[in-house]
Amino acid sequence: LREETVNIAGVGTVLLPAPTGFDADGQYRVNPSYVPLQLIARMQSLYPQYNWDSMYKASVHMLEKTMPAGFSPDWATLRNGRYSSDGVTGPIGSYNAIRTYLWVGMLNDQVSEKAVLVQKMQPFVAATKALGAPAREVNTETGKYTQSGSAGFSAAALPLLAASGESTLLETQFLGAQKGFGVDKNDHYYDDA
Repeated sequence: LREETVNIAGVGTVLLPAPTGFDADGQYRVNPSYVPLQLIARMQSLYPQYNWDSMYKASVHMLEKTMPAGFSPDWATLRNGRYSSDGVTGPIGSYNAIRTYLWVGMLNDQVSEKAVLVQKMQPFVAATKALGAPAREVNTETGKYTQSGSAGFSAAALPLLAASGESTLLETQFLGAQKGFGVDKNDHYYDDA
């Protein structure tokens, strides 16, 4: 915590991706997929001497504020207590962001923030339904998306689809993911990881 967090007035303890390279002149580069709430809560129970509660609350805030159109970005910028599109990658949600949907869908139903976050992510669910698979890339400010993602994207979306009560879409994505794994392609990393 000492090396990879920053305490920001009005925001709380924010997790940075690494000890260096993600802060400059009061501007911070963050990745919403790096803050699975269930892991932060578990760390609080294991190591209560640290201020995990502040990180948990700041992480919930990050997840909520970085999805203006209901899609999580790969990266975002935090400056003066406000989140905006990342200056390097822009408002893109793709290979990093898919984990954000996975983590939220996997939250225990008793976690009060789950319902709010699942509701906030319904545009992602609607896009998955429209495309027949999660979008490979989406503009997180406008909600415009392109081609459908791979089997790995479908697999990562399953918990969120279940939490959304989308049983038919859940089954379709499950079968699509099963069928897509093992297909001979050059790049298996995001499908098999």
